[in-house]
Amino acid sequence: MALGLDSYIKCNVMDFRATKPKMLLEPGVQPCSSENISSILKIAAKAELIILAYGTLHKKLAHYGRDIVKALHADGHSLWVLGTTQDGSPRHSLYVGYDADLIPYAPAYLQGAQTSSQNP
Repeated sequence: MALGLDSYIKCNVMDFRATKPKMLLEPGVQPCSSENISSILKIAAKAELIILAYGTLHKKLAHYGRDIVKALHADGHSLWVLGTTQDGSPRHSLYVGYDADLIPYAPAYLQGAQTSSQNP
């Protein structure tokens, strides 16, 4: 997908990195620090376009994705995806073709709130 942008910054829903996702569920592991959302919001404030692409998270971790989406939405950002999974999560970019179109993202838990669907 060619968007005509000249830079790209990737943020992770959870800031604890693991070679195996199951490690995020191990006792004593804090998958997401209290600073993660505020860091993402600072970066998002400078973004021309926000594309979510984190895929389906484990049910015990899914709230981290929803928290990010809610925070970005509350800050007034338009959110985009390259598709959604069966559970409505933004499809992970590894599983999307290069020719995928951007789709406005407004999951059910944001319904009733003002969202922008203006094309980038």
